[in-house]
Amino acid sequence: MSSCSHALVNYHIAPPCETYSHADATNISRDFHYRQHDIPEKPPRTAKEGDTAQAIAKMEKARNHDRMIQRLTEQLVKFRKEFGCEIVMENPVGSLCKRPFMRTVSWLQAVTRTTVMYCAYGYRYMKPTHLWTSLDNWKPCGSTGNGKCGGKCGNGERHQREKRCTFKHWEQLAGSNDRLPKGGKTQLWSLPTMLTEEIMQAVAIKQPDKKYVIDLFAGGESWKPAVEQEGYVYVPVDIRKLMAKIKSRSKQSITAAEAA
Repeated sequence: MSSCSHALVNYHIAPPCETYSHADATNISRDFHYRQHDIPEKPPRTAKEGDTAQAIAKMEKARNHDRMIQRLTEQLVKFRKEFGCEIVMENPVGSLCKRPFMRTVSWLQAVTRTTVMYCAYGYRYMKPTHLWTSLDNWKPCGSTGNGKCGGKCGNGERHQREKRCTFKHWEQLAGSNDRLPKGGKTQLWSLPTMLTEEIMQAVAIKQPDKKYVIDLFAGGESWKPAVEQEGYVYVPVDIRKLMAKIKSRSKQSITAAEAA
């Protein structure tokens, strides 16, 4: 992409959350974890004598995710300085915010981290999520006024137990099967439409002359409706889909060569 086209771009990023999951700590007793949760910075687990192939694979995946996101944040800071693009990065509340590369001076000068809860944007479960964004004209709102639950989201019910009142959402990301979200991974990886529309409205106000939105790690492309609604060109990028295309073309080439 030329430097001219970079000037017309905003970036939405939802990097893999697998190794940064808050629930990863519960896997330590089974030696099935990615990170060292007894260290505040949540680094990848360290190798030790007698490690299984599974343990080594977990460690390497955590290291790879760290390297990838560190390089990505460095490039995003560079693009923002040079071309004035906006940045929106999303990841569920967990270990990512603890990593040193998410606390560098250059990254924190480029973005501000805020927390939203998906129940405040219409989902039936909470899912606290971090957003790092350069949009200084956007403040989370949702249905509650601040993008958080506070028992005001309307997607659950209050339970009075003796002197204590609790709020339970209609669906939960962990727990009994009858309360798990419906829709599979596509649903779990998506962003609420109310949230993407809210952010894109802020983008349109701040960057009316930009033409494109690049959605890195696009997955189910949940940004697409809100992006196109504001008149931007949506450009989804997802390594899994790219790799699938490469494998498909490779198989076709091999089949054609064998036929010849």
